[in-house]
Amino acid sequence: MQLMARRIKRIPVVDEKGELVNIVSQSSVMRLLSQHLTDKKIQAELLKVTAIEIGVKPVVYVNKETLASDVFKVMSDKNLSGIAVIDHMGTFLCSTQASDLKLYLKKQNLNILRKPIRQFLAQVRQEELVDNLPNVSVKPKDTIAHVLNKLAVVKMHRVFVADPKNGLRPVAVVSISDVLKHICGSKGSSSSGLVMKPKSKKQKQ
Repeated sequence: MQLMARRIKRIPVVDEKGELVNIVSQSSVMRLLSQHLTDKKIQAELLKVTAIEIGVKPVVYVNKETLASDVFKVMSDKNLSGIAVIDHMGTFLCSTQASDLKLYLKKQNLNILRKPIRQFLAQVRQEELVDNLPNVSVKPKDTIAHVLNKLAVVKMHRVFVADPKNGLRPVAVVSISDVLKHICGSKGSSSSGLVMKPKSKKQKQ
C-alpha cells in the first residue's frame, strides 16, 4: 500500500522466476479495505479523520459550458487525470475521468470535442449525465471510512468534497492515494501496523 500511496496505480506481482503472476490495482486494494471496515481497529482509524483534512486543495474546476477540448488541455497542462465540473453558481455537478478520453478515442469524432464538457460526457457515456453518474461527492466532515465506501461503490479513483455551506462548491478532492497515504502513516497516522487478511475466495483484480 505504501507504493500506491505514492500514486502508483498498479503494481505487478512476480514469482520467484520473475514471471508476472498478477497485478494489484488501487481499486482492488480499496475494495479489500472497504470489506474490512467492520474490523474495530481499522474502523477506529478511519473514523478519526475527515475528508477535508486529507483532501487536496485548492480544487481545479471548469464550468459546464467549457469546451471539452479546452478541458482536456487543462488536464494535460496540470497533469490531472480528473477535473471537477461546476455550474454558473459554482455548484459541483460531476467530474471527468481519464476513461472519458479513452471512450472518445473509440469514436475519433472531432466534433464531440467542440461540445461543452457536460454534453461531451453525456455523449461518450451514451446516456444523459444525470442518469449515468452516481453522486461522487462527499461533505467536508465525512469520515475517511465514508470516503472509502464511496470510492469502492462508484469505482472511481477520486471523490470531490462539496461544501453545502458554500453552495456545494468543490473545496477539495480526495483520491485513493490520499486515503492510502493516511492509512500507511505518511501523515503521522498510527495505522501503519494494520493487517488485513483477504477472504479465501480469490478477488478479481
